[in-house]
Amino acid sequence: MNEEGKATEDLFLNERNGSENKIQTRLKELKGKRTLRELADFWGIPLSTINGWIIRGSQPPLEAAAKVAKAEGISLEWLATGEGQMYEAPEAHHYGDRVHNVCSTRDMDHLTKVPTFDVEASAGAGTWINAENIRDYWYVPRTWLRQERLEHAELCMINTIGDSMTPYINHGDRLLVKTNIDREKALDGVFVINLDGNLRVKRLEATLFPAGYRVKSDNELYPPEFVPAAELTQRLYVIGEVVRVFGQPAKPTPPVQ
Repeated sequence: MNEEGKATEDLFLNERNGSENKIQTRLKELKGKRTLRELADFWGIPLSTINGWIIRGSQPPLEAAAKVAKAEGISLEWLATGEGQMYEAPEAHHYGDRVHNVCSTRDMDHLTKVPTFDVEASAGAGTWINAENIRDYWYVPRTWLRQERLEHAELCMINTIGDSMTPYINHGDRLLVKTNIDREKALDGVFVINLDGNLRVKRLEATLFPAGYRVKSDNELYPPEFVPAAELTQRLYVIGEVVRVFGQPAKPTPPVQ
């Protein structure tokens, strides 16, 4: 064993002798929403072994921990000791107030590149589409995408303006949008749409009588709209489904005097 491997093993043994099994905690963090069977298949480790690590708190040997780290694209040192970064951060270059990550092919092994488009989806009266250039990228850990069942999704980020979708979506929130959806089936949920040339984020509800789509806002101050089935191809195009909303913490409400 080389010196680096020996050092990692020593640290691994030191934590094993501690009063609290922190490796078990990190394994649970890696597990996320996946089942133990899904972990066994992904890591290539028997289900009974993983059950012992995560449920009973038994210690994985160094070779097995290395196998998990390689499958997840994470640092073995972090998994074994909790020290250092879970992921090696890609090199970052600052341009103005934005951070553009520059990754080599090796750096991208555990990250997915999600484009942010230079457009804003209106949660109000609608914004005309005048540009759809990629402004920058978000680099998302693939482990998180697997946990959220989004690893096969085609994703993009779009900013929002307006208040018609509050409290679900607020002005300035960023939307993670899944674009590889089945547009032939009746859609139900929150979507980024192009309606009459305006980019909007709205709740869609398919109806049969009359046939078409009801375009709704969560804010009751905005009345629903209706697009008849005969006008769908000319007026409505569904860009993608909103699968996550990223926003700023709400400002505190001052006490009532």
